[in-house]
Amino acid sequence: MKRNDEIKVSFGIYDFQCSFDEITSLVGFSPDKTLLKGSKIKLANGKELNNRVMQNAWFIESYSNNPEGLIQEQFEYHMKSILDRLTPHLHAVKQLNKEYHLEFSVNGYVDGSNIGLNLKPEYLRVISDFGASLDIDIYSLGDNED
Repeated sequence: MKRNDEIKVSFGIYDFQCSFDEITSLVGFSPDKTLLKGSKIKLANGKELNNRVMQNAWFIESYSNNPEGLIQEQFEYHMKSILDRLTPHLHAVKQLNKEYHLEFSVNGYVDGSNIGLNLKPEYLRVISDFGASLDIDIYSLGDNED
């Protein structure tokens, strides 16, 4: 039975009042996405919701539109991709946790039963080194049928 599981990993800076350009200048690289407090929420498919963004947010993301491998393999790939971008800027990013909320976010979409995710000590250590929190959401999309 083929599974169509997918995982996405992002790193975000939240709850700031300054401009997105100022955050970009402080960390030393550009975001993949930003969200402006009060703007309408837009889904990946382009649909606009009536809900409003609750706080400013600045993100870098790693995901694939055609994922392969088990959830764990995808997680390892995406986490490495995020860390490859963040690690050279560790000191600058870490300084932001004094004023802003920093968060690693893992979103999983699985067919049928949840097959789990293992967070190795090195990932927990680096999340702690950045002074960031970790948010994990795993969504079951229903039974997998051939």
